[in-house]
Amino acid sequence: MAKHFYHIPLQNALNFIKSHKTQLNRVVKYPKERTYYTLLGKSYYNLQMEEFLHFFKIDKSIDNTLKILEYFHSIHFIETMHKILNFSQFSITKEKETKRAFFYAFCYIYAKEKPESFAHFMQKTLLHYNTSLNTDSNIQIDYQDICHTLAKNRKVTIKEAFGEEEKETFFKLFLDGIIIIEERGKRIKTLRKKAYRRLLYVMLKMED
Repeated sequence: MAKHFYHIPLQNALNFIKSHKTQLNRVVKYPKERTYYTLLGKSYYNLQMEEFLHFFKIDKSIDNTLKILEYFHSIHFIETMHKILNFSQFSITKEKETKRAFFYAFCYIYAKEKPESFAHFMQKTLLHYNTSLNTDSNIQIDYQDICHTLAKNRKVTIKEAFGEEEKETFFKLFLDGIIIIEERGKRIKTLRKKAYRRLLYVMLKMED
């Protein structure tokens, strides 16, 4: 799990939940409404997943893509969402499928009422957790590619500088000519990966 939530627009989602408690309580109370919202909500969720995979070119590897899809539809991830969105305030049973249904129903209500806010929340959330997947899985994340995709979208330029200084290898990353990241060590390949990983979090923080 990633260490910080600073680049997830969590407060917007929490405010939405607070102002839509009546609808969400109906989801808990009325099974037919929950089924309806759940089926459609999963579709909205999957559309955001598809956009995320395409935008960040994660779908270049079908093996990685399938692992990521499995994770983001897993009960582990659903329960994580329940925790950060404070769904414990609703009378939801501990049964896994009910938790899953409530989450998808929330996605439906959020997507219908605030489509731009929902899309922003989902894209940031998926990226946040995707960047932590390689900590406990075999999924390889191309931080460099993600950073350049973000840079292109934001119309900024990333440049590299590397070499040796005082018998130590350095690697630097610049955004529009301003040094943002510097790593020092032995191998350029290792330093580049570390630098782009750090840059990703910097760029995500700058977006909001």
